[in-house]
Amino acid sequence: MPSDFPDRGGFSRLLGTYAIAPAAALLAIVSTWLTYDDRMIGFRPGSARIEWMPAASQARKLPRWYLVPVRVLLLTFLATLMAFALSLLFGIVGVVIRGRLGGVHPNLALAYRHIALPVAAATSLVVLIAVTVLEVRRYRQVQALRRIEEASR
Repeated sequence: MPSDFPDRGGFSRLLGTYAIAPAAALLAIVSTWLTYDDRMIGFRPGSARIEWMPAASQARKLPRWYLVPVRVLLLTFLATLMAFALSLLFGIVGVVIRGRLGGVHPNLALAYRHIALPVAAATSLVVLIAVTVLEVRRYRQVQALRRIEEASR
């Protein structure tokens, strides 16, 4: 089977006359580069050795209380956006199927008003409460662990 790819140096040599899936071809190209072009990654065969890294002397940062509401609002917004998008998708599909079965032209505004908006509103309320509880719990836990770590020094 002839190759459909143009001759680009090692690429056509790599594919040869076989049909290879794009992912496998990409993997083969990357492994060829890592193997044969040592200048690109700074690796010389036989020069690898394992060394122990020193322990990290940098302490973790304290959580900031003013970032908790920011994280809560960001996660709530993202979850609400995702819920709105998915419910709108399913609402549109449902309205179209209902219109086809009933033999009428579907009114897609119903998908926005009566399906996607209520689902997104309910989801945002649930996510706001859940994420607030989780983030406050996380903030207090990190603070307590930090105090325990400082007391043990």
